[in-house]
Amino acid sequence: MKSEYREYLQKITAFNRWESMDHRNRSAGQNLEQFVTLYDLGRYFSDDQKNRSHREHLNRLIEVQEQLRKGAK
Repeated sequence: MKSEYREYLQKITAFNRWESMDHRNRSAGQNLEQFVTLYDLGRYFSDDQKNRSHREHLNRLIEVQEQLRKGAK
C-alpha cells in the first residue's frame, strides 16, 4: 500500500503542476471565458445543491487520503 500512496501523491503533484502551468499559458481572455462559462453553469444549480456537492467531493478526497495513509503504515 505504501507504493499506492506514493503513486497517489505523485499523481496529485503532477496534476497540480499541470493545472498551474495550464493557467499561466492561457491568455487573460481565455481565463475570463472559462470563468464566465463556469459561472453560467453554476446558475443552473441551487446554492444548497452546489454546497452539498462541494462538501461531498471534499469528503471523498479526505476518505481516499485516509485510506491510503492507513495502508502506508
